[in-house]
Amino acid sequence: MASGVPEEACTSLVGRPGAGRRWRGTAAAVEALGRPGDPEVEAMAATAVDTFAAYRRWLAPLAHRAA
Repeated sequence: MASGVPEEACTSLVGRPGAGRRWRGTAAAVEALGRPGDPEVEAMAATAVDTFAAYRRWLAPLAHRAA
């Protein structure tokens, strides 16, 4: 990829066939674990937020280069 991010790392993040199905499957798996307020679900949600914040920080220089 032009951004330097390996293509295989982005297969669920782009409009490729099956992306919606994979996202729905992931959401269903998370919902099967519990509900908001459950300690495990809260920990998982906090980790996801931290992960996406790290992606945002990591990829920010690429956005500035593209502009």
